[in-house]
Amino acid sequence: SYIDEVAKAARRTEYLLGRALLRHALERVTGRVAASFQIRVLPNGKPECVGGPAISLSHSGELAICAVAEHGAVGVDVETRRPRTELGVIAERYFTPAEARWIVADPDARFRMLWVLKEAYLKALGSGLAGGLAALEGRIEPPAIVARVVDGVAVPRLRLWSAQGCYV
Repeated sequence: SYIDEVAKAARRTEYLLGRALLRHALERVTGRVAASFQIRVLPNGKPECVGGPAISLSHSGELAICAVAEHGAVGVDVETRRPRTELGVIAERYFTPAEARWIVADPDARFRMLWVLKEAYLKALGSGLAGGLAALEGRIEPPAIVARVVDGVAVPRLRLWSAQGCYV
């Protein structure tokens, strides 16, 4: 249908713009020509810069953000203010009971804050959402994640920013 084709075109554009942003960032960080980088997607869905620094990419609404780390792993996520229904149900399913109670005071903002911290953390570990949002407990001030299962992996450092109606 026409709506499906428009949605596919939008996703394709989002993908291309995200890759262009990533290549620009790689060029700025490394000083190498953007076209010299080979970017592939690993079986877990995480993008990888072959022979280059660690990378991460996220899209939300009309925003795209990327991160490049010359040393160690990196994960980034962005969440814009999108209408969401059933935040309480989602929080109960993917967050700890303490987080779900904390979210109730300001569901829209607090849900997005915790979501970006957890998703970026899991991306840095290389597991993405499949790594288990419920296996992590987040704090906002200061931003921190308490992981129930880390498997000997170094705990990523976290930062939480608010900008242009989104959390990063």
